[in-house]
Amino acid sequence: MSRYPTEGIDPMPILHALSWHQVSNVQPILSASDSAVWRMTVDEHHFALRLLRAGEDDRARREAVAMDAARATGIPVPGIITAGHWSGRPAQILEWLPGVPLFEALLAAPERTEQLGYLLGSTQAQIHAIPASNLADLPPQSAVIAACGDPVIAKWLQESSPGPPMLLHGDYHPLNVLTDGQMITGVLDWANAAAADPRFDQARTCSIILATPLPELPATAANAFRQALMAGWVSGYQAAGGQFHEDPLFMTWAGLFMERDLAHKVNAAELAAIQQWTAIWRQRC
Repeated sequence: MSRYPTEGIDPMPILHALSWHQVSNVQPILSASDSAVWRMTVDEHHFALRLLRAGEDDRARREAVAMDAARATGIPVPGIITAGHWSGRPAQILEWLPGVPLFEALLAAPERTEQLGYLLGSTQAQIHAIPASNLADLPPQSAVIAACGDPVIAKWLQESSPGPPMLLHGDYHPLNVLTDGQMITGVLDWANAAAADPRFDQARTCSIILATPLPELPATAANAFRQALMAGWVSGYQAAGGQFHEDPLFMTWAGLFMERDLAHKVNAAELAAIQQWTAIWRQRC
C-alpha cells in the first residue's frame, strides 16, 4: 500500500516558503497516506518535510492536538518544528525519528513477527490510556461512528454503552509505526485521530492486521503472518494494561470503514475479500 505521493512535486519551493534554505539531500519517502513526505538534511541533522492536500488545515490542526497529547505522555511522536503553507497546501517540517516502519522490520525478520507485534500492541494500549475529553479539536465518538457509512450499524453503536473518550490514533498499523527492533521509536500519521471508545481503534487495527491485502506475501505465508502478528499485538496490548475486546459490532464497523477507505485503492478481488471479512463479523452481531 506504500507509494510516492511526492511524484511531480519539487520540494525546494516548499522549503523556501517555510524559510528553510540551507537544505541538502532531499529525498522522497514512501508513504501509506496521501501526504507527500521528504527526508532532508540540515547540518548533518535529518528532518521530514510533509505536504498535505489543499483544504486540509483542519486535519493539520487535529493532528497537532493529538500528537501533542501523545508526546506529553512519552509516546514517541515527531515534534512539529515549522508549519506554514505552499500553494494553499499545509506544509510542515518535523523531527526525523529513528527506526524503520515496523512492517519493513517484519519482512526482514519474519521469525520475530510475534515479538514485534507485542511492541505494536503495548504502545497502542499506552495511547488508549490518554484521556481525550478535553481535546476539543478531535472528532467525537459520533463522527467516528458515522465513518462506517452504515445507518444500521451506526444505530447499534449509538445504543451501545461506550466508555469514556480516550485518545485514538485511527490508523494504527505497522506502516505508521517505527521500530529499531527493540522498541517503538515513532508513531506517525495522526490524520484519523479522535476522542472515543478505544474499542473503535482496537477493531480498526485488527481489521488492518487481518484483512488488509498483503501482495508482498504468498497466501499461506500471509495467513501465518497475520496470526502471529495478531497474537503478539493482543499480548502486548494486555500486558500494558489494556483490555482487548473482540466485539463483533466494532469489528463490523472497522470492516465497513476499511471498505470505504480502500474502495479505490485495491483491485476487485482484494475488495471482495475485505467485504467477505466484514460480512462474517456482521453475521455475528
